[in-house]
Amino acid sequence: MAAINKELNERYKESAKEIAEILKSKYPEIIGVSISGSVSKDMADEYSDLDIDIWLSREGYKKWTENCPLKDDFKRYGINSESPVCHTFIKDKIKYDTVLFSVEDIKNQDWRIEQKERRTNSIILIDTNKTVENLLQEKTKFELSSNFINKENDLHLNEDFHRWLISVYIDYFPKVALKRGQLEQAHHDLDIAFSSVLNYMYFKNNSFHTEHKSKWTYAEKFMSKELKNVLKEAKLVKEYSTEDIKRRINLLNKCCKLLNLEKVRFKDPNPEAKTFDL
Repeated sequence: MAAINKELNERYKESAKEIAEILKSKYPEIIGVSISGSVSKDMADEYSDLDIDIWLSREGYKKWTENCPLKDDFKRYGINSESPVCHTFIKDKIKYDTVLFSVEDIKNQDWRIEQKERRTNSIILIDTNKTVENLLQEKTKFELSSNFINKENDLHLNEDFHRWLISVYIDYFPKVALKRGQLEQAHHDLDIAFSSVLNYMYFKNNSFHTEHKSKWTYAEKFMSKELKNVLKEAKLVKEYSTEDIKRRINLLNKCCKLLNLEKVRFKDPNPEAKTFDL
């Protein structure tokens, strides 16, 4: 299993500072840059991504989502656009995940408990007039009376959301778990992928089912006989082994093909550690 160590976390933070300075000098419209995810919690290991949040005005956000300048300026690092707001690249053997935010839009959003938790310990690298600091303090405030929005309620949003969610839990998270030697976590990630495929079927059929109870039963009306059989096999955990995880990944990929779902491609978080393609 990969080791979490202080030196590695400090290296990630120093690398993030360098990227933040490049971003701010190159793009003066950026309001702020911060780190979230495992690095901000000092829990990064050799397979962790470096999550960089880029804060823009609403106008800047609109321009960047329509034509992100990072795609050209960071081309030499093999930048990959996973969605209009998320762009990844590898520099000095570190995988960077950059996410774009509109300050004005975030102010008006109700954050889910998952969003609050993820950015509670954000490390702010660049901040114009403490805009990001004040915003994060407000958005990550935890109150028992908070009206948290369950992540399930986001599943009706759009095709890109489903494509990303299914892809990341088939082709990224379980493979990282395998590299870490976490067989149980890999199977758990594939369970989420399985559930997300069901949600995708609801979405494609203009339906919505928020409860876990009876989700499979209600989804059966959207399944062909072949898809149902493949899904049943994909759901089954036969043993805690790399081979069984590969089997489930292949079956879930077959489900995606049967559903004509084009998956998002992800970069290996550590190309030199082990092969990422299973």
